[in-house]
Amino acid sequence: MMLLRPMQSYLSNKYVLLNILSISFQARMLSQAIGTGVKHLRVADVESLMYPLPPLPEQHEIVRRVEQLFAYADTIEKQVNSALTRVNNLTQSILAKAFRGELTAQWRAETLISSAVKTAPPPCWKKLRPNAPPAAVKKLA
Repeated sequence: MMLLRPMQSYLSNKYVLLNILSISFQARMLSQAIGTGVKHLRVADVESLMYPLPPLPEQHEIVRRVEQLFAYADTIEKQVNSALTRVNNLTQSILAKAFRGELTAQWRAETLISSAVKTAPPPCWKKLRPNAPPAAVKKLA
């Protein structure tokens, strides 16, 4: 384990942290890590790692903008989760209405299908008696 203490007159702590957590810096650290079981960096390896060092006021501005973007990303994530919850509730509501027949009630009332169901079947249709034995099958000889 290694402790990094940036010089306050040259480096912002948050700027250093954001650099260390960046994907490009992580990739550079992994490329220089050594060890067969547990990869590690030597102090000399860490000291040799280079990253951009703008003036201190610019570091503060970079940190401010990154934090602003993170806050914006958090807001978007909350909105997406809220929208997904609403969609899930809406889907459940639509399915419940569909199974109760509420979605097609007006349509059924306006179409001929509902009136056709109320009329008697055509005379060519045979009425089957419940539990009636099947008709005898003629044996071909």
